[in-house]
Amino acid sequence: MNPKLAIKLLLALSMLKCMTSWGLISDNNQLLHVTSNQATIDFTAGQVIYSGNVAASQGSRHLSGNTLMVNKAKTGGAQDVTAYGNPAKTHYQPTPQSQIAYGQAQIITYIFPSHIFKFQKEARLDQNNNIFTGPLIIYNTNTKVVHSPTNSLEPTTIILPPYNQERAKNDSSS
Repeated sequence: MNPKLAIKLLLALSMLKCMTSWGLISDNNQLLHVTSNQATIDFTAGQVIYSGNVAASQGSRHLSGNTLMVNKAKTGGAQDVTAYGNPAKTHYQPTPQSQIAYGQAQIITYIFPSHIFKFQKEARLDQNNNIFTGPLIIYNTNTKVVHSPTNSLEPTTIILPPYNQERAKNDSSS
């Protein structure tokens, strides 16, 4: 393999390796797999763009879409990753005891320093049998807070299952 190409690929993978901010801690030790029809690395902008049937996975973490854009932080690693699709999708397991969480939207952004997912345009988040839909859903994976800002044109819908002790046990572990 061409040494320059190998260095570029290592840089691109190291930027995506920051997927470690969400999902199981054990996922951090798993190999990161990214497939796409094309990849472009812009060293000046600190950006990697994967396009065409993009799928990234690392353990329980999965992110897919038509395009995946990774922006490098000034301190190294990734600042954010954005997936575009019809829809873009993600799923992961927050803790070993919790159910797999699913999200989808036309645009999914994960901001690493603040541990925030932004699901934009036709957004949906399913976690522990709670379903959130709307034009914009913001989910902090660190504090476990879901927020959907006010929008008079498109309402947010939240579907919560009946409360029971088993659900309380699962909710406290994720």
